[in-house]
Amino acid sequence: MSLIRRLAATVSLLDGVWGIAVGVLWVHLFGAPPWQTSQVSGGVDFAIVALGAILVLDSALCFWGISSAYYVSALLSVVMLVFVPGGIQLGDLFLTSVAAAAITVVLDALAARSREYIPEKDHPMNLPVFG
Repeated sequence: MSLIRRLAATVSLLDGVWGIAVGVLWVHLFGAPPWQTSQVSGGVDFAIVALGAILVLDSALCFWGISSAYYVSALLSVVMLVFVPGGIQLGDLFLTSVAAAAITVVLDALAARSREYIPEKDHPMNLPVFG
């Protein structure tokens, strides 16, 4: 696995953990998000926690080297921003979420497009010729 793929998978994992933390802490710090009309959730924003958990699972697929998992990770990072309220007030949690999502999207795009090539001289089918 190349360095960029390993780095992208690690950042996706951290972004997923960040999403879970924001989902758990948001209601305790700032009250219910605008789309929750009641406190039935027990103090947890399940939308962000669920997306964060899916992102953590997807980062495991990224560590296995599945190229399409990087695209899914980038998409989940962007979708998770939709559920983080507070974009108008630009609070620290929102700005950190935007930065984490932007870094995740960029690294996942680079990792999905990167390929691991074996140089021709090191290729196993390149046998020495004895003459």
